[in-house]
Amino acid sequence: MSWHVHLGSGPDWDWKAVLISSFCLAVILIIISFVTFWSIKRGVDLDVSRRDEEEGYLLDLKTLRMTGRYYQDKQENFEKIIQSGTSSPTDPSL
Repeated sequence: MSWHVHLGSGPDWDWKAVLISSFCLAVILIIISFVTFWSIKRGVDLDVSRRDEEEGYLLDLKTLRMTGRYYQDKQENFEKIIQSGTSSPTDPSL
């Protein structure tokens, strides 16, 4: 039996389909939750330090200084704009 033949044929079958599919999804979510819980409890997924070093995610000092300088320059530009008192354009409809 295929699903498209029975859907819409009557409220009884529609409710059965909704309840059965909801129950199946709930069971799947509960199983995934328990698997996740037990893997975290064993500490399998929490070993991050070794992965970072292996994959090369460590920042080098040069990139860190360049990023800091970039945002310092942006802050100085914003302060100059605020201190210069630049007015916003007037509304031409007034």
